[in-house]
Amino acid sequence: MNKCNCKHHGISKLISVLLWIGVILFAWAAFAGSDVFGRSAVEYFQYVVVLGLLELVAMRSCSCCCGDSCCEVCPVKKQV
Repeated sequence: MNKCNCKHHGISKLISVLLWIGVILFAWAAFAGSDVFGRSAVEYFQYVVVLGLLELVAMRSCSCCCGDSCCEVCPVKKQV
């Protein structure tokens, strides 16, 4: 992310971590055929879909990582 210090990028990183944890737990529950930590594979799938959509929205909300510098707080400037 070009060392950007925008707050939404930190939130996006947190969502990404939670998303990967959800994917791992979904795969574990699906392949084990039983509940993992009291949740079924269907519930983990729902969490993964919601977190994936949140991640998509978080990354689309500002494109300063792509060089468009759409937010004023981002130190990353457009590369010409």
